[in-house]
Amino acid sequence: MVKIDKDIPIPTLIKGLHYPWEELEVGDSFLILPFPGEPSNSHRSRVKSLCSYHRKGNKNWTYRVTTEGVRVWRSA
Repeated sequence: MVKIDKDIPIPTLIKGLHYPWEELEVGDSFLILPFPGEPSNSHRSRVKSLCSYHRKGNKNWTYRVTTEGVRVWRSA
């Protein structure tokens, strides 16, 4: 049986979320925090997709799961 919750507000969408992909030089990194309530496997999968999407030309990305979130490095 599934519990029904009442009076839970719908969270607002996060618009204009910008990660500094283009500004990074080789060796630089930034942290991507999970969305509130986001499971860790979903968060890791989202970051993996972002890294694949932003791989252009000779730009490559490496990511590692940390206790704070997922850290992304520009590796090439």
